[in-house]
Amino acid sequence: MLNSANRRIKNDQQKVSFGLVANHSVTNWLYAIILCCMLIAFFTNDAFFNWAFDRHHNTLSWWLRPLMVLPFALAAWYRSWSGIWLSLVAMFSSMFWFPAPEVPDPKVMEFLAMEKTLLQSGWTMTNMLGAASVMAYGIFLGAALWKRSLWLGLGVVVLGGVLKMLWSITFSPEAGDSIIPIAIVATGFTVLYLGYIFHRHRKRTKKNAS
Repeated sequence: MLNSANRRIKNDQQKVSFGLVANHSVTNWLYAIILCCMLIAFFTNDAFFNWAFDRHHNTLSWWLRPLMVLPFALAAWYRSWSGIWLSLVAMFSSMFWFPAPEVPDPKVMEFLAMEKTLLQSGWTMTNMLGAASVMAYGIFLGAALWKRSLWLGLGVVVLGGVLKMLWSITFSPEAGDSIIPIAIVATGFTVLYLGYIFHRHRKRTKKNAS
């Protein structure tokens, strides 16, 4: 009787686990499809492309968007694919969360005009390298935190921030400096946040060990 009851409990636990995995898989696919649809619309629909960039002139999106790395980092640390996909959706869509400003900053206008020209120029070598760099940043940061490697994660964050500043100044010498304060603050916040996550993880590990 006891063995039979234990087998039933084990079977029930397996069914619950399978259900959770299935639900997470559905959620992952849903977020991935949403992200793909937004990217396709962004690059193929001129009306959506221009609407998104008009709203991106709001400097609130400039400050918020880099900070979307924080939930991405947290999701990678706790190995949540759903959190990673949702963070990527939020990261991309945050460029048009805020209304277009009535009087845009001239430097913002100049910098975004450069970005629009680059994105509309097709798959040039510059754009392919840019896309590869963004993907590499996400992959290496996600992999480092998934493996709970704090120093590697910090290295990726700092290197990404430095390269972002260099890229901005190189491709927009007159307006690229407007990115520097945002990149420095975002990089600093991310470094502090990763340190906090690692501290909490180490503290919890020691507590469980004792």
